[in-house]
Amino acid sequence: MLKVVQKEKTKKISKNKKNKTMHPRPSFGWKNAIVWILLLLVLVFLIGNYIYKNYYHNYNYIKEDHSRYLVYTADTSINKEGKYNEAPYVNIDSEDAERVNEEIRGYADQFLRNQEYFMVYDFQVNGKVLSLVIQISKYDENGDSFEVIYYTYNFNLDTRRLMDNDEILDLFHVKEKDVRKKIKKQFRTYYKEEVEQEYLNEEECDYQCFLSLRQVDSYMDFVQYYIKNGNLIAYRPFTVFSDYEEEEYFTEKSFEFYIAG
Repeated sequence: MLKVVQKEKTKKISKNKKNKTMHPRPSFGWKNAIVWILLLLVLVFLIGNYIYKNYYHNYNYIKEDHSRYLVYTADTSINKEGKYNEAPYVNIDSEDAERVNEEIRGYADQFLRNQEYFMVYDFQVNGKVLSLVIQISKYDENGDSFEVIYYTYNFNLDTRRLMDNDEILDLFHVKEKDVRKKIKKQFRTYYKEEVEQEYLNEEECDYQCFLSLRQVDSYMDFVQYYIKNGNLIAYRPFTVFSDYEEEEYFTEKSFEFYIAG
């Protein structure tokens, strides 16, 4: 009797082993699945980063010419001092940009062909705003005075529209009266410093005389707005006289009036 029982147990164990071998584990385990998912995520990230850098970050989706910057030099010349004059082109595919480029071509040609002038430009992107400033400067025929002209253009890169002055001021939560106060304060500082450094004699030329020399009838005349390093700048041109050697006091930055930041 003992031998029979032993055989039955042996058969039962063998049967159980046979049943286990009928259902093998899959070779593609959960660890492999995680590795493949991670590799897929990395690939998606790399592709997305490439598209962002080459399409959205560089604003290629709004450009006329994807191979160029948002603003590039369209025409050049050399003035009598051997300096390069440069006329910019706004590389945005929109009606406003087309209109601005036509306007720039309209006045730039006369300055590029006249060797008495010096024409340069600069631009920045701050947030969703592209700001372009064009500076045109010249000494008069006798070399007695120095004059400068500014043109600025600010584009909303989301809408590709040219922004007006009110829109620019609203970005910085300021009003035109605030701009006027800042410009007036800076002109008074210029006058005070010119007197202190003896470019002007206070007894011979008061503040109104100073403004007259600058040909400033209104603080807001010829004001152009530009966003520079996140700050709102108002360019306010005025006349500088070589008779008083004022070109040693006034520099290009003297025409920049900080408004807000």
